[in-house]
Amino acid sequence: LLTMTNTAPATSIKANQTHGGITLLIVDGQIDFHPGRGGRPDGSLAIPDADKDATRIANLIKSTLSNSKGGDDDDDGPDDDDGPDDATKSENTSAKDKNLNPGGSSKSAGRQISRRINRIVATMDSHHKLDIAHGSFWVDKDDNHPAPFTIIESKEIQDGKWMPRGDLKLPPGDENFVDPKIFITDEPLYDEDGTFNLLQYAIEYTKRLEEGGKFKLCIWPEHCLMGTIGHCIEPEIQEALNQWSDHNGSLVEYVLKGQSILTEMYSALKAEVELSESTKFNTNLLQSLRQSDYILICGEALSHCVNHTARDMIDNMKGEEHKFIVLQDCASSVPGFDAAGQEFLTYMEEKGATICPDFNTAFDEIDKIDVSKKRRKLSPCCT
Repeated sequence: LLTMTNTAPATSIKANQTHGGITLLIVDGQIDFHPGRGGRPDGSLAIPDADKDATRIANLIKSTLSNSKGGDDDDDGPDDDDGPDDATKSENTSAKDKNLNPGGSSKSAGRQISRRINRIVATMDSHHKLDIAHGSFWVDKDDNHPAPFTIIESKEIQDGKWMPRGDLKLPPGDENFVDPKIFITDEPLYDEDGTFNLLQYAIEYTKRLEEGGKFKLCIWPEHCLMGTIGHCIEPEIQEALNQWSDHNGSLVEYVLKGQSILTEMYSALKAEVELSESTKFNTNLLQSLRQSDYILICGEALSHCVNHTARDMIDNMKGEEHKFIVLQDCASSVPGFDAAGQEFLTYMEEKGATICPDFNTAFDEIDKIDVSKKRRKLSPCCT
């Protein structure tokens, strides 16, 4: 008698969710914001030093892969193994350029700090060709499109200097492309037959943008168009993301922003002018990020999307400002907007964030914050 038995083990495989730990937030690390290399042409909105930023971001990610697997490891104590010393830095290079190479495990206060990134969130600017901030959306009286970096003011639209193109068609089912319950106006923007008054909307939109005090409508070179190579994550960063994902069994979380053609979205959390549910403040994303013990912030551009994403986060995380660490040498400003980038760094520092000029010391900065927190807990409440 031949007896068949099932030899398969009666076990289950469980997938855990990441909680706490260190989150790396890469803002818009996409090809169109980077200079060309390896035969690839410049991105349409390339920032001169963004390729160096990409190398540093990739090196930071890869420097964590020699540690124990499992991005959700909560052991923040010293490692037993001696890692390589920090890379020797040349005195003849700029403060930013000298930090291209990772130094293995960082050292602080006489002990070695484990390098781990528990979670990576990568935002992606995601536009249609016809977008309110692209020249192809607008025409003058002679049907000419505005050149990149043209500023269009609400009064100029009222006066007829610029107007939205007259043949724009919205996809079927997009009657609430602009939700009148969210974007409230004195006069209705939709006719009885559902036709949308695009000219009146453009006047009102630019007026509200100007009243917000941060921006006037700027026409940008067409960039990060969905379906194009420029929309993709910069290859050096993407390679590091793939290695990190495979090493840790963790997913990179991609967050798309900017899909609405009728409003701008510098911040990953909300549009500059909210039109619909999809452009309102993303509370779910914020609540997800605030589970992190620390958030390392990098990407492009320091003056714009890094700036306003980080501001929206820190302004809505009262009492948790210490969690933010801006990797200054992993983000650059759009040329001509350096003052905005510097003002952002000052703002974050005054709020209580840490500005880290050298990505190699990011984990040292975290250790300093941990030590400071422990000292506050140990100090007497009164004297």
